[in-house]
Amino acid sequence: MSSNKKYFVFVDETGNNNQEDLFILGCIFVPFYKIGEYYEQLSKIFSKIKTKVKNKEIELEKNLSTPNLVNFYKGRRRAYEIKFKHINSTVSEPYSWLVSQYFKFPDIRFCCLAVDKKKYPPSKSLSFCDVYTNELTLLLKHNIRDGEEVVILPDNIEISGDKHFEDIINQKLSDSNKNIFGTHRLESHSNLFVQMTDLLIGAVAYEYHNKSNIEKDKVVSKIKEKSGISNIAVNTTKHSPNYFSVWFYKK
Repeated sequence: MSSNKKYFVFVDETGNNNQEDLFILGCIFVPFYKIGEYYEQLSKIFSKIKTKVKNKEIELEKNLSTPNLVNFYKGRRRAYEIKFKHINSTVSEPYSWLVSQYFKFPDIRFCCLAVDKKKYPPSKSLSFCDVYTNELTLLLKHNIRDGEEVVILPDNIEISGDKHFEDIINQKLSDSNKNIFGTHRLESHSNLFVQMTDLLIGAVAYEYHNKSNIEKDKVVSKIKEKSGISNIAVNTTKHSPNYFSVWFYKK
């Protein structure tokens, strides 16, 4: 099989707790033969973001009392991640650079499935793993193209009991005649493409809820500018500058 039909598919979700009314599952398809090049270009900007965050932390540390300093350090146990919720005045500009760079990759693809949980509440008989795998399967059935071979790389969601997440996904998609090379969960802090997926689905959720925050607005505006989509919180598909598709589920 030609290498240009092989993809890594990075997956992340938002809205998976009971307090949120919108669940979004998103994927970024990255061509096998371009992943090193694309990662290198994004990571240069990511390094600048981390530097800005580190400098801001140093500044904050100087002005915190001891009790607040303890809490501050507790919040730094994990490495910094690109997340939509992390956008603030310190990083909004380089986040916009990241978005601009992402839309320069012509053969990368983003797709997401959004489900209004008030209109379509998940069955109480289903676990989160069941809901997640069902909706991921639905999304991928519509987005893995004929002849493509993919490796699925979701964020490392918690699975309770004896569920075998990878086997479930592989089987469901194989039953749909999709070529699945394998599925492997990743820790989001270890992978920049999973984090980019979080950034894009976070922007869709933000636009859907019609929220207002100056710094987040800047990044959402950049996504809309570069994608050429005026509203990213409705059903939409655009094929250039790269593929960007938002699907709001309806029965």
